Amino acid sequence: MVKSNGNVGIGTTAPAGQFQVGSGATPAFVVTTAGNIGIGTTSPGYKLEVGGTTYLNGNASVNGTLAQLNGSGDKLLLMNSSNYSKISTDANWGLNFYAGPRTVSDAGYITFNVAKIAGWKLHISGDMRLTGALYDVNNGVGTSGQVLSSTVTGVDWVDISSIGIGGSGTTNYLPKFTAGTTLGNSVLYESSGNVGIGTTSPAVALDIVGANATQLRLRNTTADATLKNAYIQVGHYTNSQPDFLMMLGNGLSTTNILSLGGGSSSLNSATQISLFTAANNTTATGTERLRIGANGGISVGSTYVGTDPGAGSMIISGNVGIGTTGPDRLLTLSSSSTGGTIFKLSNTDTGGASWLVYSSGSASAPGVGKLIIRDETQSFNRMVFGTSGDIGLGGSITDSGFSGASMVIKNGNVGIGTTGPSNLLSLYSSADSSLLRINSNAQTTGGLYGYSGGIGSGYFSTGAEKVAGSWTARTTAAALWGSDAQASSVAFAVYGNTGLTAGNTFTPTELVSVPLRQAVS
Repeated sequence: MVKSNGNVGIGTTAPAGQFQVGSGATPAFVVTTAGNIGIGTTSPGYKLEVGGTTYLNGNASVNGTLAQLNGSGDKLLLMNSSNYSKISTDANWGLNFYAGPRTVSDAGYITFNVAKIAGWKLHISGDMRLTGALYDVNNGVGTSGQVLSSTVTGVDWVDISSIGIGGSGTTNYLPKFTAGTTLGNSVLYESSGNVGIGTTSPAVALDIVGANATQLRLRNTTADATLKNAYIQVGHYTNSQPDFLMMLGNGLSTTNILSLGGGSSSLNSATQISLFTAANNTTATGTERLRIGANGGISVGSTYVGTDPGAGSMIISGNVGIGTTGPDRLLTLSSSSTGGTIFKLSNTDTGGASWLVYSSGSASAPGVGKLIIRDETQSFNRMVFGTSGDIGLGGSITDSGFSGASMVIKNGNVGIGTTGPSNLLSLYSSADSSLLRINSNAQTTGGLYGYSGGIGSGYFSTGAEKVAGSWTARTTAAALWGSDAQASSVAFAVYGNTGLTAGNTFTPTELVSVPLRQAVS
């Protein structure tokens, strides 16, 4: 039907637009003079306006803004075939980005990729990024340095001091509580990844500057009267291996133990320990001066420090001083002890003994200034050398006069059995005993014997017989040993000026007769 005003109506005699299908306030279809199309409305205000629910069995593309229309019943609902909402907004369901069933009880909630939880109006499962301002219950965004504080019914931007924490600090200082609710500077200072304690210019990972004698203290407990340990360790070359122990300290009840390179059953040990020094305090690396090898061998001195001395052995390049700071020989022992400077040699094998070699002091029994060789096992001084060249040997020498010695050398004289020889050779025995024996076999009875009758008396024995007499030189018959003037029992005779003349014969009448001089005409 066409009306006089140019409108066309189908099923209506009063079309509201140029073309209308159906009658009433909600016709099936209306096209207005403005070019708007209405479905279910007679006055569409947009190019397409639908008064009622719209269902699209396919895709919808919008080249522009998809806006909510005015009216309490307006809504946007996208659903899949299983009635699971993807994006929805209305008075009942709120705004939701989630695949799941929706009910009227979900009204007013916003969820992101998570099911609604009662009481949570906004629930986000995952990270959230906010590039704009966050408004609080006072519709404010706060000021720099403020924090969000709960008001039970919302949140409020507040100063940190208002919640019991306050204070000020200095850039790069790590803060600390200077009071129960107050912050301030600590002693820790961070710069370029380094941490300084007592310094604002740390040059290494941890740089400590302290005026006290102790800058670093390590312990595993603060309990009193308790074993304390401290470990310093280095990571192993192989990550799966336990660390290598550099240093271990043990504080025990009666001892303090410092272990270098090992000592822990749970950490690896050092295979070499080296000590370095340098000629001055500006030399890097330095020179290795001492090395302890894996087998316990020790090398000292720059010449042989790289040489393995063998298990339990030691190599030293240079002089060694014990008790002195200026050794001028390969081995120098020095002390101010009144008991002497002692060097000990000991053998612990069966029958072995301990010997002492020492330079005597003022408290030494043989006197000061002596070189003494002492049998420590028997507690006897077996040899004593005096500063004048005198020597005492054997026995047990007890004083500076060589008392107890078996043999002495004094002033160029040799004494056997006496400590005061007055002749080049002095032989002494306090009993009838052999003084001198010269044998070519195992004969033990022959020789020159001392006699208990007194000095100058004795006898000579050939083994079978003994001839007694005086130890005097005779002028008659030049007898050295005899018992009467005629020397009838002379055992040993030396003839003097009555020597033989040319053409004469000599007939010995004594056991031994020796011409003292033979005259030649």
